[in-house]
Amino acid sequence: MGVLSESATLDFRPLALSDKPLVDAALARFPPEVSELTFTNLFCWQSKRQVSVAEHGGGLVFLAQEAGRSFFLPPVCTCDIVSAARAMFEHARSAGLEPVMERVPEAMSDELGRGRGQG
Repeated sequence: MGVLSESATLDFRPLALSDKPLVDAALARFPPEVSELTFTNLFCWQSKRQVSVAEHGGGLVFLAQEAGRSFFLPPVCTCDIVSAARAMFEHARSAGLEPVMERVPEAMSDELGRGRGQG
């Protein structure tokens, strides 16, 4: 899992059962504040919300599709959150998607707000 530059394209793939060890390892290293970010929740709700995963900054980012709309879930990493959000939103723009992240913990939201004027 290499660190991607902000201009690098995220390589999303559908979340699969074979991703369980990768997701579990990332969540063990970087415990999320959002309870939805467990492999079981992400995988079991696939019939309602398709989830794709990509590696970024030594961790993982998730793109969900539900009810005809797409959105990112908070990144699971100790990477620079502002850089991760920029990479995610650049991916959204290049894919013709709305750049939206949902279920963001308050501390992460504060960090993103502080980083808005950078870069």
